[in-house]
Amino acid sequence: MPQADSAAAGEILRKTHLPLRQWFQKAKASLEFEQGQRQSLGSVIRSLMKVLEAQRVAWHEQRDLENKAAVAEDQIASVELDF
Repeated sequence: MPQADSAAAGEILRKTHLPLRQWFQKAKASLEFEQGQRQSLGSVIRSLMKVLEAQRVAWHEQRDLENKAAVAEDQIASVELDF
């Protein structure tokens, strides 16, 4: 009986080993792909954050220039009134 059990176990192992190995290889490849995707997504998010920060800085600089232009126009208008 133990020999029959051993033979049956060997047969089960032969029938399941290759499919299980293939499944694990596919799962590993899928996990590596997902990790690569996450790294790519992280890179995209970091780039987007840099762009948004640059836009924020540019907006503030533009607002400061507009404020300076308004002050300069007011100063010109007050000088013209003095003459």
